[in-house]
Amino acid sequence: MKPEIRNGGIVIIGLAVTIILACLLAVIFGCQPPPSAEPEPQPVALAVVDFVSDAKVDPDDRQGNWGPSCGWAAMCVVLTEHGLPQTALAWRANYYGATYQGTIEDAARESGLGFAGTEDGDMDFLRWCSDTNRKASVTWKVRSGAGWGGHRVAFYRFYDGRAYFVDVNSPDKMKSTPIEDFQRWWQWSGGDACTAYAYASQPPTPCKWEKFRARQSDSEKPAAPEAAGDRPGPHADRVAVPARRLGPFQRLAERIRQQRASRGR
Repeated sequence: MKPEIRNGGIVIIGLAVTIILACLLAVIFGCQPPPSAEPEPQPVALAVVDFVSDAKVDPDDRQGNWGPSCGWAAMCVVLTEHGLPQTALAWRANYYGATYQGTIEDAARESGLGFAGTEDGDMDFLRWCSDTNRKASVTWKVRSGAGWGGHRVAFYRFYDGRAYFVDVNSPDKMKSTPIEDFQRWWQWSGGDACTAYAYASQPPTPCKWEKFRARQSDSEKPAAPEAAGDRPGPHADRVAVPARRLGPFQRLAERIRQQRASRGR
């Protein structure tokens, strides 16, 4: 009887360890499998044209990526196109490093902006952005060495069956692809998208994707620091926005994602 009890105890311990590990993985990666476990979709064929800005931004003043900061850079394109150039320069001067949607939301709140977004690949959100002439920062994986790295680009609009966006690694160009291909790649890349806007340009009534409303217009914000420059490199005064409202396992997961994202820029 003793060996049977001992073996039964071993089985019970093994099951308990398996359950604990499964819970830890669920906390870290959520209900979805890790990105490396997802099948790679068919490549997207992209057409490339010169970027013509709705906000009439001079080509020499366009802000591209600064180091591993594509999430912030994509939002700076969004803010500039929304008539918030000073806010974009302030973000560029103060934020640096890999980010995710939660930290962008925090930065928008602290800047007094309105914020709306989706984290589940809801195409209706992007259709709403396109129909209301709002730009958005969206996830868009790019190849990094032997695998795929996280990346974000600035979604511009849907037009004539195609999706248009600006890759902050080449901010003078606009890329486009059929909408169905864009949807497939964007959702495979995580399906995150967000936009921010000032009081004067926010929706008349809250939409279902809006997290909070703007508090003030851009004219009421202080000017951007002079150190922002035209195309500055990484500076010591730029800090990565801390990942707030996260538990210990989520913070660990975010550090892992940021490391992967840094290798992909």
